[in-house]
Amino acid sequence: MSYSEKRCYNIVYSIVNIIIDTSFQIVCGSILKALMMRECNRDYTYHLPGTKLTIEKGTIVFLSPKSLHRNPEYFPQPEMFIPERFTDVEKAKRHNYV
Repeated sequence: MSYSEKRCYNIVYSIVNIIIDTSFQIVCGSILKALMMRECNRDYTYHLPGTKLTIEKGTIVFLSPKSLHRNPEYFPQPEMFIPERFTDVEKAKRHNYV
């Protein structure tokens, strides 16, 4: 490989690495911004079918607002935009943190 080819290769390699690093930072930053971080204030046992999970007091947990916003328990037909669900009367029916 000639000097100019090697130099060109190094430049392209550097640019690709910059693009990958920048993309990674953007994607990870977006994911972290989309999560809520909370500290568990008491021991909490979560029962799933066939298993039991205990989150100890002081444990940091990450929650996705999307999991709340798309939960049919709080928002029937979560995939649909229904403006009436944002009235004061409807909001009063839900938990404050939803």
